Amino acid sequence: MDEDAGDMVFSVVVTPVVTAVVTVVVVTVVVVTVVVVTAVVLREVMILGLRFSRTQMSEKAASPLLLLQPTRGLVDEKFSVMVQNLPQIQDITLHALIHSDDGDYWEAFGHYVSDATGLVNVANDSSLGGTYDGVEPMGLLWSMRPVPGSRIGLRLRKKEVHTPMVVHISVYRGHMSQGFREQAALASVVTERWYMAPGVRRVDITEGGVTGTLFLPPGPGPFPALLDLWGGGGGLVEYRSALLASHGFVSLALEYMTPRTSGGSTSHVGNKYFEVCGDRIAILGLSFGTSVALGMAVYSTVIQPRCLVCVSGSHVQQVKGSLSDVFSEINKNVRNTRYDEENRVIWRDLLLPIPTDPTKKVDVGQMKCPVLMIVGEDDQNWPATESAEDMKQMMERAGNSHLLTTLSYPGAGHLIEPPYSPHIRASNFMVAGTRQKLVVLWGGETAPHSHAQEDSWKKTLAFLEEHLYRSTEVTSLTNLALFDEKFHVVVGNLPPTQEVTLHSLHQSEDTDYWEAFGYYVSDAQGRVTVAKDESFGGTYDGVDPMGLLGSMRPIPGSRTGLRFRIKEVDIPMVVHISVYRGHMRQGFREQAALASVVTERWYMAPGVRRVDITEGGVTGTLFLPPGPGPFPGVLDMWGGGGGLVEYRAALLASHGFAAMALMYLFPDAQKAATIGYHYIENAFRLLQDHTLVASDRIALLGTSFGASVALSLAVFSETVKVGRITCPLLLVVGQDDQNLAAVESADDMKQMMERAGNSHLLTTLSYPGAGHLIEPPYGPHCRACTFVLKPGQQRVVMLWGGLTKLHAVAQEDSWEKILGFLREHLCHSVKPHVQSRL
Repeated sequence: MDEDAGDMVFSVVVTPVVTAVVTVVVVTVVVVTVVVVTAVVLREVMILGLRFSRTQMSEKAASPLLLLQPTRGLVDEKFSVMVQNLPQIQDITLHALIHSDDGDYWEAFGHYVSDATGLVNVANDSSLGGTYDGVEPMGLLWSMRPVPGSRIGLRLRKKEVHTPMVVHISVYRGHMSQGFREQAALASVVTERWYMAPGVRRVDITEGGVTGTLFLPPGPGPFPALLDLWGGGGGLVEYRSALLASHGFVSLALEYMTPRTSGGSTSHVGNKYFEVCGDRIAILGLSFGTSVALGMAVYSTVIQPRCLVCVSGSHVQQVKGSLSDVFSEINKNVRNTRYDEENRVIWRDLLLPIPTDPTKKVDVGQMKCPVLMIVGEDDQNWPATESAEDMKQMMERAGNSHLLTTLSYPGAGHLIEPPYSPHIRASNFMVAGTRQKLVVLWGGETAPHSHAQEDSWKKTLAFLEEHLYRSTEVTSLTNLALFDEKFHVVVGNLPPTQEVTLHSLHQSEDTDYWEAFGYYVSDAQGRVTVAKDESFGGTYDGVDPMGLLGSMRPIPGSRTGLRFRIKEVDIPMVVHISVYRGHMRQGFREQAALASVVTERWYMAPGVRRVDITEGGVTGTLFLPPGPGPFPGVLDMWGGGGGLVEYRAALLASHGFAAMALMYLFPDAQKAATIGYHYIENAFRLLQDHTLVASDRIALLGTSFGASVALSLAVFSETVKVGRITCPLLLVVGQDDQNLAAVESADDMKQMMERAGNSHLLTTLSYPGAGHLIEPPYGPHCRACTFVLKPGQQRVVMLWGGLTKLHAVAQEDSWEKILGFLREHLCHSVKPHVQSRL
């Protein structure tokens, strides 16, 4: 190597390699000169190599790295947004954009200034302007508003709950308030926000005179149930029910204010319409739905709800009669309608003053179940504050005020919805019966209203869990995630000190079933928290938050020699997690689970692009992160098993690297004989020449045979002399590697580099109890599996080594440190790239 050229090679190696005898081919690759060598004697390794120029590093500034986690989650889950690699004290704008189901665009943006390290962390840093200000981790969602030039009176509501709300988040230079479409973003990422968790079932209901949609949580049930009633606008509104089912409640979104329900009017809709929904339910009402819920709870002889949640409503209504009679009574006060300066309707005075006539309001003194009242103090549609106060006084006089809990929020308006939904101060409204279209003022100020939504939803879920019939439930707090992200599993509503088995099951693409299970005992509150509690046996033991994945094994009776590998990376790994009574080792299919949940594990984050590569004689797949690029590149080469293995490259792209999974060992012996280092060179050049790849920052990632290839490319010698390496090198070693002498090889490499004076470049991670196949974390440990040594040869069972728990620990720790190593040496280099997490 010509040291005067200033070229550097950066490498990560998992399982070290010893010296190999080689022949030398010299080639020139764009910016740098590379010696490509052909190895004859190989050691199984995993190596990651990067080439970049010292001189260019000093000339080019670091560029933005946009990180968002998770980018696939429920709508009520928080995400974190960070921007790295900015210049110090740099003005930037973070911008979020949604294309709604109605075809309208909604946006939010915040103005930030990077700190002395070039970092903006939305969770900690203050927005200095935009659609929100101050420290607001979720401001990019709840402060959304229609883009300039949109139709007036819009309200953002999800209609198709089986599809996600897709949010594009971008970072721009400077403080901008408009013209985002005309400007090139420095970096972008996509996040999906779901109302329906994996496994939630949607059922249309049209029987018994009832029109609605039933949402069922995953698993066999039985589950707590809710009747979900919206307000006077009518129609079938599903998204809140879908979200409640995602939290373990059977929820029926009921349509009761439209012609389909009432044959053109609400005149015949009375108590019996709602009684078909059963007698063991909670009722959740918003606006006029609150009036219905209160009336049913007090006067129905059939429904005996366990609890009520009443949002932005009132107990003031005509006690006897149909819904039409209720509206007729309200309309008697139409003269009290007011309008603001923009001619928006204010209806809150229609029910004021609160009547003293007992026939004109629900006698809440007769209430027998707990009631949660949620009130916005700036509600311009209903006198929610006055109604809550009157209800309190009525219940105090009746001696049942202990059943009432009131949450009152200053600055909140009428439309208090699930959290992180955009605040709607005013919107179009169709008057039931007349079909008159108005713009109604709902009230509220954006920031306090949004904080009310977040706080009240959390307390609503806790209230429902506390008061509904307690059946056993298992919850995964991360239903949608990248493969290398942790999840949290909690089982609630068990008897105290109850023995249970938590069981996970996955059907692979090869149709084989894999399972793991752990034994637990519930605490005094009837709860098991996998992140904190100890498993007393099963496929794993001790406190092991990810044991339900990392300890998976083929179910009894499966084919021998299986290895778990994902082939179709554009679909998730679906895992069913169930809880069973007692400590079980087998027979899970024959037993009824107490509760179940489904989680999806993805290699590809939203927005990652998959491109087939067939040009230049090269066969591979390129995975590109979301955003405009250019991105650091990784050439990903697997080992002697051959074939095209994509999942690691897909996961690297989800972390912001343009990764090409290269097929270079072919099962066809004739074709395999034609493959030489010129083939790897062509792949390297293709990656360099791609418009979205930073040509002077290409990494080599190799496992097994691929590692030897990578090492050969990283040095300039007739033999693989690691003493010639001039870049940082990370070795990852499993001390129980039964396939190769990994520990001995690592020690020999260390000695060679010490003699050469470059041992400061070497970092070795050595893991006791880890075997040969060290992969991304939470994949099942494979101690042995079938393997074909050469095309046409008989399969053998290869022992890779490793003990399950220790190997899983090594995979988790090494992957985290590999990504950190990459970011340290790549992300502070010369080109912008994006990091995207699920």
